[in-house]
Amino acid sequence: MFWSKIFAKKNKYEEILPEEIFLDSRKEKLDFASGEGVISKPVLQSHFTLSLLVLFFIFTLFIYKAYSIQITNYELWAERSKNNFINKAYIFAYRGMIKDRNGVPLAWNDSIDNKLEDINSIPKRHYIEGAGFGNLLGFLSYPKQDSNGVFWQDDFKGMEGLEKYYDSVLAGEKGDRVIEVNVKGDIVRDNIINHPKDGQVLNLYIDSKVQEFFYNRLKEVVEAQKFQGGAGVLMDVNTGEVIAAASYPDYDNNLFVNATTSDDKKQKSNYLERKDTPMLNRALAGLYTPGSVVKPFMGYAALNAGVIDQWTNILSTGALVIKNKYGGPDTIFRDWKAHGYVDLRHALAVSSDEYFYQVGGGYKDQEGLGIARIDQYMSMFGFASSTGVDFIGEKDGIIPTPEWKKKTFEDGDWLLGNTYHSAIGQYGFKVSPVSLARSIASIATGGKLVTPRIADTGQEATSTYLQLDGADLKAIREGMHLSASEGGTAHYFNNLPFEVAAKTGTAQLGVNNERVNSWSTGYYPYNDPKNPPKYVFVFLMEGGPANNTVGASKIMREVFQDMLDDKLPYVTFDQN
Repeated sequence: MFWSKIFAKKNKYEEILPEEIFLDSRKEKLDFASGEGVISKPVLQSHFTLSLLVLFFIFTLFIYKAYSIQITNYELWAERSKNNFINKAYIFAYRGMIKDRNGVPLAWNDSIDNKLEDINSIPKRHYIEGAGFGNLLGFLSYPKQDSNGVFWQDDFKGMEGLEKYYDSVLAGEKGDRVIEVNVKGDIVRDNIINHPKDGQVLNLYIDSKVQEFFYNRLKEVVEAQKFQGGAGVLMDVNTGEVIAAASYPDYDNNLFVNATTSDDKKQKSNYLERKDTPMLNRALAGLYTPGSVVKPFMGYAALNAGVIDQWTNILSTGALVIKNKYGGPDTIFRDWKAHGYVDLRHALAVSSDEYFYQVGGGYKDQEGLGIARIDQYMSMFGFASSTGVDFIGEKDGIIPTPEWKKKTFEDGDWLLGNTYHSAIGQYGFKVSPVSLARSIASIATGGKLVTPRIADTGQEATSTYLQLDGADLKAIREGMHLSASEGGTAHYFNNLPFEVAAKTGTAQLGVNNERVNSWSTGYYPYNDPKNPPKYVFVFLMEGGPANNTVGASKIMREVFQDMLDDKLPYVTFDQN
């Protein structure tokens, strides 16, 4: 019986007992004890409406976004979709070469065999070495990429010197290349859409040989005599063409573009930190106390204003003494030696300080120019302004005046002694070598104040013409020629195969006059009927010991000899 019940076939349609029906019956109230019943609550109309509004907002937003993508911003999104399989690459242009006046390369690029095939390849820049061109040429910054290969600086950028000043000329225009790839990364199509345009060649008026002669002589004397630095300029008096603009110390601009080793990078960093400022182009952007090289201009001012005539003699006893009217110690303005009675020409030749103290500030019966007229005449010759030379960093010169003193010093009252010192190029006077070259050139040409030019851009030379008195100017020229003769302070130029009109200057520096700037400037040829004045020179040795016995004229004479030995056209003239 037991086993028969177990194995008995179950009826397909079993009868449902009544009690089972009652067990599934639903209670209207919730019975926690039996676990039966429900809590019923109808859906509110407001909830239903809110749900519809949410669905309608989502649907509307979807429609708007679809319209924006497909209709309004179709081109933008189409371009973005193309970029998923189209890559753009740059074809960098060659930066323009820089050459000297004779075609000698001063800055150039690595050549690429097939530039159009070599995408994103950056041609390397190189500069001439060892010729004093570092802070003249400057350097550039290469295009730069991030870690993903994306260029965040997509062009060469001139950073210093001529590379910066003429950046737009040298830069050129990069090209673009489009590469289409499939989903596997294989190149499907490769097209150049913009061909690169190389930068223009920049031809300079600089002669690399003359630049090297100036630089080497500067390096020798600065290091041997413990000067802080120096500069040299040679310029055409008529056109303003700058044939040399040397500055020492200099820096290696190749390190700023192609430094690879840790030593290279350390040396590059040292250039920026050195106290002797090798990054400064002293010839074009430095300002220095001029000393006695201002005396030709002071002499012209005194003649032209009627303070003296050409034959006025003034006694130089070695010191000009101003009595203290309050009973204190006298004020003494010393000359570098006693010269006796000298007229203007000989005062220029021997560089008498006492002579120019008196014509500048007056003394007893001798009338003086006064600081207002000194400012007027020196400004006329360009001392208070920049020259406009095509180079970065040039600053206006400084002529000390009562207004300048009030701005510069707490005790700003102008004193007679300030006028005396200004008359010999001391006190607050500041001038750049290239500015002095322009001013001296105006004496050589009879009043043509040219704009110095480093690069030949095809533009005409620009000049300002000063209304100078011929007779007064003649006396200044003769005094400068006497200076370059035997017995003058620039006597080193006495035995050259051409005549020179020159002026020396020794500007005292420091609280105790412990250092000096040594200057030599002038023009040539002088008094040659067949060869009118052609070139002006400036040679500066900056901040040397006061007891130094080597002057700038001696070193400039050696530069002339270098040019003579090389038979350069700047020192050889046709005598036929």
